[in-house]
Amino acid sequence: MNLTFSFKNLTLSCAELTKIVEERILNNTVVQADCLIWQKKSSKIEIRKKCVQVVQLVYVHYHKQPMSESFIFHTCMNPKCIAEKHIRCVSQRDGILLNKVGWEFESLPTKELSIKGRLNSLLAMSKKDEQTGCIIYTGFIDIRGYGKAEWEGVQYSAHVLAWMLVNNGSTVPDGKTVRHKCTTKACFNIDHLELGTHAQNMYEDRIRDNTINRGSKNSATKISEDLAQKLKDSYYEGFAKERAKQFEVSISIVQRIDTGACWDYLLRNGEDVHAEVRKRKRKNRIENSVKRKRTNPTQEDYERTWNRVLQQTKYEDTGCMVSIKTTEIYPICSLNNRIRPIHILAWELHHGRCHEGYAKSKNLCVRHIYGNACCYNPDHLKIGTAEENSYDRRRHGTMQGISEETAREIYDLKSTMSQKDIAEKFNVSVCIVRSIHRQTRHKYLHRNNGTSAVEEK
Repeated sequence: MNLTFSFKNLTLSCAELTKIVEERILNNTVVQADCLIWQKKSSKIEIRKKCVQVVQLVYVHYHKQPMSESFIFHTCMNPKCIAEKHIRCVSQRDGILLNKVGWEFESLPTKELSIKGRLNSLLAMSKKDEQTGCIIYTGFIDIRGYGKAEWEGVQYSAHVLAWMLVNNGSTVPDGKTVRHKCTTKACFNIDHLELGTHAQNMYEDRIRDNTINRGSKNSATKISEDLAQKLKDSYYEGFAKERAKQFEVSISIVQRIDTGACWDYLLRNGEDVHAEVRKRKRKNRIENSVKRKRTNPTQEDYERTWNRVLQQTKYEDTGCMVSIKTTEIYPICSLNNRIRPIHILAWELHHGRCHEGYAKSKNLCVRHIYGNACCYNPDHLKIGTAEENSYDRRRHGTMQGISEETAREIYDLKSTMSQKDIAEKFNVSVCIVRSIHRQTRHKYLHRNNGTSAVEEK
């Protein structure tokens, strides 16, 4: 039976490993006292374009079995030694004790003794609250109020570490978190801890601590909690219209309380009738948050959205493509839960998408070259600068405010009439006249010459 050994992304057979050790490793060693010293500077060798630790190859070659732990310890304290009797495979915890603390290999504690000792040291740095029964950690406390403690080179919250030590060093399962039953964040009393989901930790704990903004604490509430309780208890006393008239509230408030749309946590005659409604609300919130997560649209997303747009499109005699669903300018659509103007979607689909940061830095936009802001025919669109887009709107007469012809007339009267008289003549404000004369508005106009800088280009 051919044995194979795995080293990260490399797999070697027993014969290949023996050949490598004998030809490439042992030939590059020298004997010093009881040690077999590796002479090369690097502690790794390259095999099939993969780098592997020499000491790991030697250990597996000697023992003919894969490494049970991830840490190699040298009992001779010489990191260059690869002698069989001087290398041991230990855990990360034992490696820290051997290298940093200075323990000897024969005196290493077992995992059970290590857990018991760490738990005792955790209890030594605590005090007990006799009233609540909380065991409060007195070591380092972070800004959120949780205690911090270290074990096997990894830092944990004190209550999480306590749960792990009590459960024989096992880690917290994926998707779970260690929750407090009490309100003391620095407490690590195992009776005050339990496993739960992150949603439970965020929602139920806020309800327990009375820190959630619901009911009378919500700024949008229109009635008091006492009145809401009376409305909920009067469910069987008549129709919603009659109860609304009796308590002098709108019928919609009564209907929302009856269905659990609001004040759902209140009991109806001592019975929690809207527990399922709350669970459904929380589930919908989680699903909607996932749906609202924005992702970069793919080519398939563009094509699918464009096909949906074409189903609501009509063609005009001018060749413009406009929406039959709305008559508003710049119609919009949804692309990956993100609102996009349809004319920008059409340009990006047929001419390639510009990076948003690039478009902003270059002051680029999609222009309507025929002046129809409702059109999204790709042949009627063109990329350009904001200056060119502004000139298009003035040329087509679609810019809000005064037209280009009126602005030219106002500019030509600059030295013949006062600004107040010009404003009265054209029924505009003096500020508009002043801005045109100072060329801060319609700055491409020249006296007795209506050409613009864009036209001259």
